[in-house]
Amino acid sequence: MNSTVGTIWSQHSPKPLPAAKSLSAARTLAATRPSPAGAGLAGLAALAGLATLLALVLAGCEAKAQPQFERPPAPVSVVTAVTEEVPIYLDEIGKNVAREVVSIQPQVSGRITAIHFEDGADVKKGDLLFTVDPRPYQATLDAAEASLAQAKAALDLARIEFDRAAGLIGTNAVSRSEYDTRKSAVAVTQAQIQQGEAAVETARLNLEYSAVRSPIDGRTGHRLVDIGNVVEANKGSLLLIQRLNPIYADFTVTENDLSAVQRNMAQGTLRVEVRLPDQPDEPRAGTLTFVDNAVQDGSGTVKLRATIANADHRFWPGRFVKVRLVLSTIRDAVLIPAAAPQTSAKGPFVYVVKQDSTAEMRPVTLGQRQEDRVVITRGLEAGERVVITGQMAVSPGGKVRIDQPGVAAGGAPVTGAAQATGAPPASGASAATGAARPAADRGRS
Repeated sequence: MNSTVGTIWSQHSPKPLPAAKSLSAARTLAATRPSPAGAGLAGLAALAGLATLLALVLAGCEAKAQPQFERPPAPVSVVTAVTEEVPIYLDEIGKNVAREVVSIQPQVSGRITAIHFEDGADVKKGDLLFTVDPRPYQATLDAAEASLAQAKAALDLARIEFDRAAGLIGTNAVSRSEYDTRKSAVAVTQAQIQQGEAAVETARLNLEYSAVRSPIDGRTGHRLVDIGNVVEANKGSLLLIQRLNPIYADFTVTENDLSAVQRNMAQGTLRVEVRLPDQPDEPRAGTLTFVDNAVQDGSGTVKLRATIANADHRFWPGRFVKVRLVLSTIRDAVLIPAAAPQTSAKGPFVYVVKQDSTAEMRPVTLGQRQEDRVVITRGLEAGERVVITGQMAVSPGGKVRIDQPGVAAGGAPVTGAAQATGAPPASGASAATGAARPAADRGRS
């Protein structure tokens, strides 16, 4: 623009005259110079024309079209939404409890003479644990057996004498009183034999009790007595044994969830998955076997119990666990990675990549989370591609560029035609992926 103005100015400005002609030109100019008033009007007219020409030049400069800036496509990664069967569940914190817990107490008094196990050993029902000095109880048994033999001999004599008296009573050789005495002696001796037999049984039991045995299959704890300690019958504990297989997982649910539990229990036994906090990817399947008969005061919760197999002793009594109570199953639920949904002032949404590589901002309704994925209950269909990384650079309706092949929500890669058209992965790949996963993982995913 400056060069244009300069050109115009040079065209209208007076050109310099040669030095030889300057005197004659001056005289001619003086002779022909108009009056001051006329010169002023001519100057104003020239300035007005120049201003008009300058305005036209400026308008022409402004009328030129400005170049437009086009935003480059945003680099993103996408996945394809898939459908699977997913569980409806309740996640709770529980605690392992041994199925059977037995405190071993001595049933006879005496001194401990032997210990037949190692602390923490697995024992079977009937295994010998402690030996209480058996000699006093063996002597008592011997005395009881001797008394019983004496009573039996007395009975034999009493029967002989009674039979003799019974034969003579008809000849009046024996008085009626003596006959009755002989008869009573037989009855008394029979009673003494019964008493002797009971004494022998008691002595035999006490002798057996001197050998303390395990009443259940389980695992021993730390023994509480050593050899040489004197124990008293039915007082104090010698050892604690707990049965570890199967094992319980006790947990609670709120009273608001109790109705759903009862409703689904009416349709069959509910499945439970129990996980250790440090091994969340290795659930152990079990069943719900107990629901308490009342809501606990103050907490508003109900106690539930699951039973799980524990042959490998992986779960330990008293340890906290994560319990998932599976209530029901949803068929053909739409799943996407949990990283895909974003949150705005209007709620959750996802960016859906359309066939023309533009991103659509789609409001969705989120369902229950399935590990690293989430169920979409409304707003998304299976086979649609959603953005999982690079959402910050995406604008609604803007172009996107898929930099890396994504992975379908079910595990199949999004490559080739599936990326270009947004078609879902092949059903065979999806089925193979689902079949390769353990049943417990599919339940919790």
